[in-house]
Amino acid sequence: LMLSIMETSPAEERDRTSALLPTTQSAGNALGAALAGVAANAAGYPQATENDAILAAVTPLFLLAIGYAVLSFLAALQTVHLAKSATLSGFAEE
Repeated sequence: LMLSIMETSPAEERDRTSALLPTTQSAGNALGAALAGVAANAAGYPQATENDAILAAVTPLFLLAIGYAVLSFLAALQTVHLAKSATLSGFAEE
């Protein structure tokens, strides 16, 4: 994904783009951890003391992770499609 972003950014914007990528990645990691914490707290994980209660509290985290994975997969497919069309249109212009 980072390579696609760098490849499609204009030459005059490459420095800004390369500086923004690690920041965006860190923000995504923090947001993912925060949402997982919210889901765990909402599911009652802090109050769970027995195995059944812990299992019931952790299950929404896995469902949330599956949702993230599906959305990420769809975004990756779209990115590949856009990268291919950008490459083909750039090739046609040359």
